[in-house]
Amino acid sequence: MKIIENTSRRLVIEHRPWVLAGITGAMGLVAIAGAVIGDRAGGIAERLLIVALGLAVLWIAWHFFCFLKITFDREAGHVDHRSIRPFGSCRKHIDLGRVEKAQVEANWSDDGGRLTRLTLETVDGPIPLEYGYGTSDRRALENAVNEWLTQP
Repeated sequence: MKIIENTSRRLVIEHRPWVLAGITGAMGLVAIAGAVIGDRAGGIAERLLIVALGLAVLWIAWHFFCFLKITFDREAGHVDHRSIRPFGSCRKHIDLGRVEKAQVEANWSDDGGRLTRLTLETVDGPIPLEYGYGTSDRRALENAVNEWLTQP
C-alpha cells in the first residue's frame, strides 16, 4: 500500500499487487489448462482434482490480491473504500465522523512471524481496509492516516 495523494482535503491510499495477482492467477490458469488439454496419462479423478486446485488458486488471487483504493475525503465527509477485481468492483462508504483512528492489526503465525493489516477504528468497531494480512510494515500508513484525521 502506498499514499498517492495527501492534502488537507484528501488522503488517497492505493494497493496494486500486480506481481502477486499475476503470478497466482497464472498458476491457476496453467493448472486448469494442463488438466483440460494436457497429456491424457492421468485418470478423470486426477484431472478433476487439478481443475479444482486451479479454481481454488484463481479464487485466492481474486479474493486476496484485488486492487484497493481508499480515499479519505473531508468535503464529502466519508472514507471511500473501493475494491477493484476482474469482472467488477465493490465500493463501501464509511462516515468520516464515525472514524476514530487508524490502527495496525497484528496476527501472529505459528512459526512466530508477525502478519499485519491496516484497520480503521470506528465507533461501531474495527473495519479492515485490507482483505488479508501481510509482512510489510504499515506503521507509516497508520501514522499518515492518523495525522490526516487529526488535522482541522
